[in-house]
Amino acid sequence: MSLAEYIRRSFVAADDAPTVSELDELEASTAELTAAAQRMHAAVDEAVTQIRNSGDPVRDLAVCRQVADELGRDPVLLDPTILDFAPAA
Repeated sequence: MSLAEYIRRSFVAADDAPTVSELDELEASTAELTAAAQRMHAAVDEAVTQIRNSGDPVRDLAVCRQVADELGRDPVLLDPTILDFAPAA
């Protein structure tokens, strides 16, 4: 399920309209996710460029692993709580 669909379903399932605070939080989360997606795309694009210019399979594998490691350390991409829109307990 896409993030947009997840958010849409969350709003449909809500009993009340979102508060200004909730909308502000959603806007901040959206900005964080957008920035993370841009970092991810840039890392992948850079890896593709390096691999296209390399011709060395061993180096290509190292580049792929480096990108995976970078994305694996991204605090937004791997933080599942950023997608947790449930009310705080």
